[in-house]
Amino acid sequence: MSNKTKLRFNGIDLMIIILIVGCIAGLALRYQLINVIRADSDSKSAKVSFYLSNIRSTSEDYFNEGDRFYIAGENEEFGTLESGFVFEPAAEYHMKNDGVYVKTSSVNGRSDMYGSVKAKGLFTEDGEFLLNGTKYIAPGSELSLYSGNIEITVMLTNVEPIA
Repeated sequence: MSNKTKLRFNGIDLMIIILIVGCIAGLALRYQLINVIRADSDSKSAKVSFYLSNIRSTSEDYFNEGDRFYIAGENEEFGTLESGFVFEPAAEYHMKNDGVYVKTSSVNGRSDMYGSVKAKGLFTEDGEFLLNGTKYIAPGSELSLYSGNIEITVMLTNVEPIA
């Protein structure tokens, strides 16, 4: 007769597994919470300027001072639209017979917009900006944004701290 012991699963094993999973979840939550608290305490305000090109003139009505914008697909807050945004006829480029491009203004009801938002985040020692302490943004990058009124893709032109 062989002397094998069968392994059986019982209530104590279940309690141990639940306790281990709970400890892991608690640690993950604790460190995530610490990162959020740390990011909020070091958070600074920044003025993020942007350029929006070639939108319909009728879309100008969808921008209002104080509108909150969010990063599309991430539901992360980008910032609040500040006053002073400007609409201009959209820039168009046409090539002349000699191959040189000439900049003209749109006459077909298209506009370009220049504006800025007040955002929160962290400035690194190198002067880089982390939006909400997590997402790196810099002049020259493009972001898809949305508000309650409109979805747009903007090019960031400047990021500067607000004193």
